[in-house]
Amino acid sequence: ARGRVTALVGPYGAGKTTFIKSLLRLTRPDEGTLTFDGTVIGSDDSYRARIGYMPQLARFPANLTGMDLLALLRDLRGGEAGSERLAEPFGLQSALGTRLRVLSGGTRQKVNAVAAFLFSPELYVLDEPTAGLDPVSSGILKEHILRERAEGHTVLLTSHIMSDIDELADDVIYLADGR
Repeated sequence: ARGRVTALVGPYGAGKTTFIKSLLRLTRPDEGTLTFDGTVIGSDDSYRARIGYMPQLARFPANLTGMDLLALLRDLRGGEAGSERLAEPFGLQSALGTRLRVLSGGTRQKVNAVAAFLFSPELYVLDEPTAGLDPVSSGILKEHILRERAEGHTVLLTSHIMSDIDELADDVIYLADGR
């Protein structure tokens, strides 16, 4: 639902990431249809510009700096203005000038979060967003998710951390064996 945080939970292998990849058209479902904002997801991928995606493990080009990555994302989106709102609370200003390959896993996850929230989309799809973050950074991210919800944005997240779901989710969908 709009303006709510929905958690998609279930055991490993239940289909959570497959569902997310289907929503983003990174894979195609064998059967059924998906809709986004009342429109069937089909051959027109323009709806994806209205989604911010934070994969559990981002696979960014390691030779880029964080700033290069954000500039590349702006370029791919047609130069839409976006701000690195999370960079300052995460303390990433100096790290954004460093090549991604030399950053720690937790710092790369922070860059991943900054990228997902860059364009202030209608829907955030966050796959295990606090994975790899220290407790302080995890708290910063959770506060930001709740602020986005308060501003009317919708969040779909997966997590195996029940306390995160308890803190963040308005609704919970349990997925088992793809159902």
